[in-house]
Amino acid sequence: LGGRPLVDRVVLRIIPDPTAQQTELRTGNVHMITLVGVSDFATLDQHPQIRGIVKPGRQDSFIAWNTKRAPFSDMRFRRALTFAIDRDEIVKIVRSSYGQVAAGPVPPFHWSNDSTIKPLAFAPDSARAIVAALGMRDTNNDGYVELPNGRPLQVELKFGAGSQAQRDVAEMVQADLKDVGIRLVQRPMEFSAMLEQVTTPARNFDGVIMGYENEFKLVLHDMFHSRAVDNPYQFASYRNAEVDSLLDNLNRTTSRDLAVPMWRRLQTIIRDEQP
Repeated sequence: LGGRPLVDRVVLRIIPDPTAQQTELRTGNVHMITLVGVSDFATLDQHPQIRGIVKPGRQDSFIAWNTKRAPFSDMRFRRALTFAIDRDEIVKIVRSSYGQVAAGPVPPFHWSNDSTIKPLAFAPDSARAIVAALGMRDTNNDGYVELPNGRPLQVELKFGAGSQAQRDVAEMVQADLKDVGIRLVQRPMEFSAMLEQVTTPARNFDGVIMGYENEFKLVLHDMFHSRAVDNPYQFASYRNAEVDSLLDNLNRTTSRDLAVPMWRRLQTIIRDEQP
């Protein structure tokens, strides 16, 4: 591993408050802090005695759509939502460009990731075309489409009230969807109450902003397999027989050569179907 470390001792201090962490760093009482928020990183990095270090992470943030509810049960509508949302702009504004738009559930650090699989494009005109093809029209000229039965279309997006980043994402998503005629209502919630609503089998939500940290051993069964549809982390209640088969085979396969094309196919299906 390169020989003996250059330090004799490492002391780990638990400082829950981010502001207190940064104060301790500036005053020299600690030598390093981790997981600095993007809004604070640039400021700290400008300090003459502090050096910021950026490394790829394993965190994913996403919006899950509840496929138990119409029209989210229709893959075409979910694709329209994705086409309408400028995810590159979200990464730029909310994450100060620290991050990238995901093309699917297989993260860049994973050995099977296929960098040739690209995210769905930001394409508002495509979103409008899909919405029109689904029979959704703005019949009262209020700027928002109605469902084919004439009832208003309203998408409710839940997120943690304590997260400024999620608030910012919800604002940007709301503006993007308005541009294609879809009304989105923001629903900030206390996190534990929100988690109960989105993880119980009833799935009491339209869309929810969530995040998680990938393990190095990628396990997607709990999020995408139909046998897990009522389990807590199958947020979207997603069902796809080919995805089930791929996940089952990947769980049994020990050969990377055999696994790589299955991971690629899985990544493509989830990218295309947008649960």
